[in-house]
Amino acid sequence: MVRSSVILAGALLLTVLFVPLMAPRASAADVPVLLLQRNFLFHIDVNNNANRNIAAAVGDTIRLQVKNNDAVTHTFTAPHFPQDTSPGTTQNLTENFLSVNLTAGSSFFWNYTVTTGDQGMWQFYCKPHSSGTYPFRSGMIGFFYLGAPTVQITSPATGATVSTLGFRLTVQVQTFTLDAENVGLPNITGHGHIHFFVDGTYVGLSPSPVFDFGALSTGSHAIRAELFTNNHWALPTPVFQQINVIAGPPELTVLEPLGAATVSSLGFRVRIAVRNFTLDELGYGGPNVPGQGHWHVNDGPVLLAAVATESAPIGAQAVGSLTLNVSLHNNDHSPLATPVYRLITVQVANPSIALSAPPSIETGKDLTITWTVGGFVLDNAAFGGAPEVGRGHVHVFEIVGGQEVLKGQTAGTSWTFTGLSAGAHTFKVELYNNDHSELATEYSSTVNVTVSAPPEAGISTPIFYGSLIVLIIIVVALAAMLMRMRMRSGGPKTPPEQP
Repeated sequence: MVRSSVILAGALLLTVLFVPLMAPRASAADVPVLLLQRNFLFHIDVNNNANRNIAAAVGDTIRLQVKNNDAVTHTFTAPHFPQDTSPGTTQNLTENFLSVNLTAGSSFFWNYTVTTGDQGMWQFYCKPHSSGTYPFRSGMIGFFYLGAPTVQITSPATGATVSTLGFRLTVQVQTFTLDAENVGLPNITGHGHIHFFVDGTYVGLSPSPVFDFGALSTGSHAIRAELFTNNHWALPTPVFQQINVIAGPPELTVLEPLGAATVSSLGFRVRIAVRNFTLDELGYGGPNVPGQGHWHVNDGPVLLAAVATESAPIGAQAVGSLTLNVSLHNNDHSPLATPVYRLITVQVANPSIALSAPPSIETGKDLTITWTVGGFVLDNAAFGGAPEVGRGHVHVFEIVGGQEVLKGQTAGTSWTFTGLSAGAHTFKVELYNNDHSELATEYSSTVNVTVSAPPEAGISTPIFYGSLIVLIIIVVALAAMLMRMRMRSGGPKTPPEQP
């Protein structure tokens, strides 16, 4: 019974002593800090302490004493804060921010209440014994960590789809220093690293804002990034962000060309779409990143293209059937552990254009010429833009006196002329690059059209004689009708003889 009472009393004592230390602070407080200048460094409390950082929450009042324990003059310079011109301070009035001179053995006392606008990480330094540009000076420096530290996952977004191969996560940290040199070593105020979790299970740490997750099962996963101290303790109030991602296997779709399509022997474009895989232009050829890479286009063992964009140009190919192997690859060009590829068979043809038009028209009428194109893509979207092999548009000419006169340029398949004069006309169409430059080999077609004057106004001979014949027939028919009528009435009566 006595032993149980002792254990209970001990438990109560531990609760009284440690729960307040573990629980988040409910109200603002004074934060007393002794900052020593010794051996051209800043130290908290004692001369050899590696900690040189000051942490406080919004609403806290920092009660700071800076003491110079060196035999030379130092400054305490903190550009984020306003001048301190209170009596007894040695504020450098040439600076419009807090910058105090401290001679050997002297001290500076400063009280400051942290506001919402102060949240962040702010550097302080000794001006003559540090170098560089604020806020990235080096040498005799330290930092204020004001407000609560934060960690934000910047990529991927919550709800995003990622690869079952793994993915790269990036974070942004504020009011906290990611300290690669001191992982696992004693704590330094405001320093530490990030622990990462998948569905509540710890999977690794990183002292940088980048972490690569390994393979995931298909489906939804909770991803958590949390700040930890150098020696792997969670912060008194946990600081983390958690997102959900949906993992799926890498997928590859060839959008262009489609199977059995005809492509140009000059060259053509292959265009793809991917899912659950990231095309990584920056990482191309470098170290592998899970779920990232690029794609290859092969003709058997021959590599035709390797790119990390959604479109790849393919150079000149021989006329005939061509089977393309389009496949996903890691940054270092190695294939994925489980190959992801598509086979597309196309027909390669030389460029051609065939022009057609009516052989003749009358003056005053419009003439529309049309053409068909093969082995070449008419690219309206790139009209006038950068050249791309196997793509372009059509220039329309009229040949006058043996000279080609440009009449128009189009990525369409027809052109209409108006107001053509009577006589013979010759028209030509020719394939051109997007930027209006000529192809290395000319591909063109011509057609001749006669423009004739319309016939003179009046009655034509066939119509005249046809009408005359019809009229004679009508007259003969009427005469016949009259004769029949007379015969039916007995003919004309003879008058009686006279005595």
